[in-house]
Amino acid sequence: KRLAVPFVAKDRPSTQSEFSHPDVTIGFTILAYRFTGLRGPAEAGDLRYMLKVLIDNMKLENTVRFHRRKACLDYVKMVCEAGRTVRGFTEDGKWIDDLEESER
Repeated sequence: KRLAVPFVAKDRPSTQSEFSHPDVTIGFTILAYRFTGLRGPAEAGDLRYMLKVLIDNMKLENTVRFHRRKACLDYVKMVCEAGRTVRGFTEDGKWIDDLEESER
């Protein structure tokens, strides 16, 4: 796990640290990504790890159609927020086949 927090061991922040509160941990992590962006080269960086997690989650949801799986919808949301589209989805992240004829 990659967080912007001083840890004494895996998943264990120092006890006297103000970073031991989960809200502070999450806030500093978001700020770190906001200011420095995703780290690493494309073949081994944060984006590759994030996509691997999404793919693993997609495989776990094997009883639901692809376009309705939470991992797929999370990916579509990220792409739409970046100003792009995913094939089969509208600009606002809706599955095209779910739209009525008047909305297409």
